[in-house]
Amino acid sequence: MFDAGGRIIGRATSGYYGHCLRKSLAIGYARAEFAQAGTQLDIEILGERKQATVLRESPYDPDNLDLRA
Repeated sequence: MFDAGGRIIGRATSGYYGHCLRKSLAIGYARAEFAQAGTQLDIEILGERKQATVLRESPYDPDNLDLRA
């Protein structure tokens, strides 16, 4: 993970695509000052940087409104 200045601020430990959410998701560790919900940062995936947003809670569909067949 990188801050706006391109400095390394953390590391993703896993990632996947959430089909129900239609978003790529990652779990990782970031320095405390960058771990607040809503913080914008970059994450490198297979050598390509993508924008990311820190979430407070794990995203999910509690009412099963977006199930796949």
